[in-house]
Amino acid sequence: MHRLAGALLFWLAAAFAFAQPLDVLVLLDESGSMYGNDRPEGAPGRVVAQDPEFLRYTAIQCLARKLRPGDQLAVVPFGSHPMGEYRIGFRDPFASVDWSRLAERGKVGKKQSSGTDYVSAFQQAAEVFGASSSERARITILLSDGDPASNVLANVYEEAGRFIEKTGSRLYTIGLGSNFRTDVLTQLAQTGRGKAFQASNPSQLPFQFAEVLRVGGNREVRTPQQQGTFVVGPLAAELRAISVTPGETPTFALRSPSGI
Repeated sequence: MHRLAGALLFWLAAAFAFAQPLDVLVLLDESGSMYGNDRPEGAPGRVVAQDPEFLRYTAIQCLARKLRPGDQLAVVPFGSHPMGEYRIGFRDPFASVDWSRLAERGKVGKKQSSGTDYVSAFQQAAEVFGASSSERARITILLSDGDPASNVLANVYEEAGRFIEKTGSRLYTIGLGSNFRTDVLTQLAQTGRGKAFQASNPSQLPFQFAEVLRVGGNREVRTPQQQGTFVVGPLAAELRAISVTPGETPTFALRSPSGI
């Protein structure tokens, strides 16, 4: 056991000597509600942007830094149609990842609106994953802020089931804001042998991604604020403390029961 004291908030990443490397694929909702529109408050059809500062992109890069050598990361944006030109296939997070495709998608997304088609998202993800592999563990994270398109809702669970069966991935969902369908995201996560999470605002996304890694990949250990005791598993190879504070320099200490 180890004692943590000091700063406001900490995330501790423990690296475990797993036999299987981990493949993480993020299904990224790029529908119009992420960007909003310019209609005045109270006007019919006004859509408030859920993530106008593109913190979802920052959260994905934070996720990449939590992976271990041998792990891989892929990002598949989706809307009302496939966005294959913007997706990032599996990459070594420790190599130089070209994030310009997501940046370009952000520029385009501000000028156009699109719906939320989970069915095409799962189909794209299946293409990126390919057939199931016994040599690698797989996690899919579906981030969405809204309802799936009504014309695909009837088929979304069936498509999710096909995706899980084909790829062997576990499915975790993160609902952003307050307008998403909790029942849909929860059932999708249950179908994929995963868990549903929620982020009330975009600034929480890095922590929700970390929770997925903690629950689904044993890559993360969380502690409470100020001071906490946590247990590191017997397969842990190293421990890294990552501090998250509102601009001030943190002061903290890690102490073992022996005082070291």
